[in-house]
Amino acid sequence: MNDPYNPDTRSVERVITGIIERQLRDGEPPETRQTYERLRNEGYPERTALRMIGAALVDEINHMMGARRTFDREHFRSLLERVEETYSPIVDKVST
Repeated sequence: MNDPYNPDTRSVERVITGIIERQLRDGEPPETRQTYERLRNEGYPERTALRMIGAALVDEINHMMGARRTFDREHFRSLLERVEETYSPIVDKVST
């Protein structure tokens, strides 16, 4: 049974990936595209790059909800700048 209040991990990943793909397509915020291209140029597979950016996006969403604020582009940008050091170990664990 599909409980909308308890989504499975794959459903959540699909939603987050969809948001990132839309950001890449629309070029907004441009930092998403820049980070994606940087990760791909560093040799990360596409799925891993999307997951790392997705982890940063989830962190930003958590901060938004916790602080009851709107999207903070500067905070998101700072998360993306250090995405390799912050999220690579987490994504590597999930991918294996």
